[in-house]
Amino acid sequence: MALLAQGRSVNGTYNASLNTPNGALTTVIVITGEKSALTGTLDVEGFPSMPLTKVTPSDSGVALIVDTPDGVVTVAVKFLDASKVKGTVLYQGMEMALEGTFTPVAPGAGASKPEELNEAFAWQTGAAHRMVNSASETIITSTKPSKVKGTFAAK
Repeated sequence: MALLAQGRSVNGTYNASLNTPNGALTTVIVITGEKSALTGTLDVEGFPSMPLTKVTPSDSGVALIVDTPDGVVTVAVKFLDASKVKGTVLYQGMEMALEGTFTPVAPGAGASKPEELNEAFAWQTGAAHRMVNSASETIITSTKPSKVKGTFAAK
Protein backbone atom coordinates (compact mmCIF):
# COMPACT_ATOMS: atom_id res chain seq x y z
CA MET A 1 0.00 0.00 0.00
CA ALA A 2 1.20 3.51 -0.72
CA LEU A 3 1.98 6.06 1.95
CA LEU A 4 -1.07 7.34 3.77
CA ALA A 5 -2.69 10.72 4.34
CA GLN A 6 -5.30 10.73 7.12
CA GLY A 7 -5.07 6.94 7.22
CA ARG A 8 -5.87 6.55 3.52
CA SER A 9 -3.84 5.77 0.43
CA VAL A 10 -3.04 8.76 -1.80
CA ASN A 11 -3.01 6.44 -4.83
CA GLY A 12 -5.85 7.22 -7.19
CA THR A 13 -7.28 9.81 -9.53
CA TYR A 14 -7.86 13.45 -8.62
CA ASN A 15 -10.35 15.14 -11.00
CA ALA A 16 -10.36 18.87 -10.38
CA SER A 17 -10.94 22.32 -11.73
CA LEU A 18 -7.94 24.67 -11.71
CA ASN A 19 -9.00 28.31 -11.40
CA THR A 20 -6.59 30.35 -13.54
CA PRO A 21 -6.70 34.05 -14.44
CA ASN A 22 -7.96 32.93 -17.88
CA GLY A 23 -10.75 30.71 -16.54
CA ALA A 24 -11.15 27.22 -15.13
CA LEU A 25 -9.12 24.35 -16.60
CA THR A 26 -9.93 20.66 -16.23
CA THR A 27 -7.11 19.01 -14.29
CA VAL A 28 -6.44 15.32 -13.64
CA ILE A 29 -3.76 14.02 -11.28
CA VAL A 30 -3.04 10.30 -11.15
CA ILE A 31 -0.84 8.87 -8.39
CA THR A 32 0.40 5.28 -8.39
CA GLY A 33 3.21 3.30 -6.80
CA GLU A 34 4.42 2.05 -3.48
CA LYS A 35 5.90 3.90 -0.47
CA SER A 36 9.13 5.60 -1.61
CA ALA A 37 8.37 5.04 -5.29
CA LEU A 38 5.15 7.05 -5.69
CA THR A 39 4.77 8.47 -9.16
CA GLY A 40 2.10 9.71 -11.53
CA THR A 41 1.04 12.42 -13.93
CA LEU A 42 -0.46 15.89 -13.93
CA ASP A 43 -2.75 16.62 -16.87
CA VAL A 44 -4.02 20.17 -17.29
CA GLU A 45 -6.39 21.03 -20.13
CA GLY A 46 -4.46 22.54 -23.04
CA PHE A 47 -1.02 21.36 -21.85
CA PRO A 48 0.99 18.18 -22.46
CA SER A 49 0.85 15.50 -19.77
CA MET A 50 3.55 16.08 -17.15
CA PRO A 51 5.17 13.35 -15.03
CA LEU A 52 5.24 13.95 -11.27
CA THR A 53 8.81 14.53 -10.08
CA LYS A 54 8.06 14.12 -6.38
CA VAL A 55 5.02 12.88 -4.42
CA THR A 56 4.95 13.54 -0.65
CA PRO A 57 1.91 12.41 1.39
CA SER A 58 1.18 14.32 4.60
CA ASP A 59 -1.29 13.94 7.45
CA SER A 60 -3.87 16.00 5.59
CA GLY A 61 -3.21 15.36 1.89
CA VAL A 62 -0.39 15.19 -0.61
CA ALA A 63 2.24 17.57 -2.06
CA LEU A 64 3.45 17.22 -5.63
CA ILE A 65 6.38 18.65 -7.57
CA VAL A 66 6.46 18.72 -11.37
CA ASP A 67 9.57 19.89 -13.23
CA THR A 68 8.74 21.54 -16.56
CA PRO A 69 10.92 23.33 -19.13
CA ASP A 70 9.24 26.58 -18.00
CA GLY A 71 9.78 26.05 -14.27
CA VAL A 72 8.61 24.03 -11.30
CA VAL A 73 4.92 23.40 -10.64
CA THR A 74 4.07 22.85 -6.95
CA VAL A 75 0.72 21.29 -6.07
CA ALA A 76 -0.68 21.01 -2.54
CA VAL A 77 -3.86 18.92 -2.17
CA LYS A 78 -5.85 18.49 1.06
CA PHE A 79 -8.58 15.92 1.66
CA LEU A 80 -11.84 17.59 2.75
CA ASP A 81 -13.60 14.23 3.18
CA ALA A 82 -13.48 10.74 1.63
CA SER A 83 -13.91 12.01 -1.92
CA LYS A 84 -13.51 15.81 -1.97
CA VAL A 85 -10.18 17.62 -2.31
CA LYS A 86 -9.07 21.23 -2.36
CA GLY A 87 -5.67 22.78 -2.86
CA THR A 88 -3.38 25.14 -4.67
CA VAL A 89 -1.10 25.10 -7.68
CA LEU A 90 1.91 27.40 -7.67
CA TYR A 91 3.47 28.09 -11.08
CA GLN A 92 5.76 30.95 -12.07
CA GLY A 93 4.87 32.88 -8.92
CA MET A 94 1.13 32.55 -9.50
CA GLU A 95 -0.99 30.66 -6.94
CA MET A 96 -4.20 29.17 -8.32
CA ALA A 97 -7.02 27.33 -6.50
CA LEU A 98 -7.73 23.67 -7.22
CA GLU A 99 -10.96 21.91 -6.22
CA GLY A 100 -12.40 18.53 -7.11
CA THR A 101 -12.82 14.87 -6.26
CA PHE A 102 -10.59 11.92 -5.38
CA THR A 103 -11.20 8.34 -6.48
CA PRO A 104 -8.86 5.89 -4.74
CA VAL A 105 -7.40 2.81 -6.37
CA ALA A 106 -9.47 -0.18 -5.25
CA PRO A 107 -7.78 -2.09 -2.40
CA GLY A 108 -5.55 -4.81 -3.78
CA ALA A 109 -5.98 -3.54 -7.34
CA GLY A 110 -2.50 -2.06 -7.73
CA ALA A 111 -1.33 -0.78 -11.07
CA SER A 112 -2.34 -2.72 -14.12
CA LYS A 113 0.27 -4.04 -16.48
CA PRO A 114 0.39 -2.12 -19.77
CA GLU A 115 -0.48 -5.24 -21.75
CA GLU A 116 -3.69 -5.54 -19.70
CA LEU A 117 -4.67 -2.01 -20.68
CA ASN A 118 -4.34 -2.45 -24.43
CA GLU A 119 -7.70 -2.48 -26.15
CA ALA A 120 -8.79 -2.78 -29.74
CA PHE A 121 -11.06 -0.17 -31.27
CA ALA A 122 -12.85 0.58 -34.53
CA TRP A 123 -14.88 3.64 -35.50
CA GLN A 124 -16.75 5.25 -38.35
CA THR A 125 -15.80 8.48 -40.15
CA GLY A 126 -16.51 11.72 -38.33
CA ALA A 127 -17.52 10.08 -35.06
CA ALA A 128 -15.76 10.95 -31.84
CA HIS A 129 -15.22 8.00 -29.53
CA ARG A 130 -14.21 8.20 -25.91
CA MET A 131 -12.27 5.22 -24.65
CA VAL A 132 -11.73 4.96 -20.91
CA ASN A 133 -10.19 2.40 -18.63
CA SER A 134 -8.77 2.67 -15.12
CA ALA A 135 -5.46 4.15 -16.26
CA SER A 136 -6.10 6.22 -19.37
CA GLU A 137 -8.61 8.09 -21.48
CA THR A 138 -8.36 8.60 -25.21
CA ILE A 139 -10.69 10.63 -27.40
CA ILE A 140 -10.39 9.90 -31.11
CA THR A 141 -12.16 11.39 -34.10
CA SER A 142 -11.76 9.63 -37.42
CA THR A 143 -11.23 11.64 -40.59
CA LYS A 144 -10.85 8.92 -43.20
CA PRO A 145 -13.85 7.76 -45.24
CA SER A 146 -13.41 4.10 -44.34
CA LYS A 147 -13.59 2.21 -41.10
CA VAL A 148 -10.37 2.57 -39.11
CA LYS A 149 -8.90 0.07 -36.67
CA GLY A 150 -6.09 0.39 -34.17
CA THR A 151 -5.04 0.04 -30.56
CA PHE A 152 -4.20 2.31 -27.70
CA ALA A 153 -2.27 1.70 -24.51
CA ALA A 154 -1.92 3.50 -21.21
CA LYS A 155 1.10 5.71 -20.79
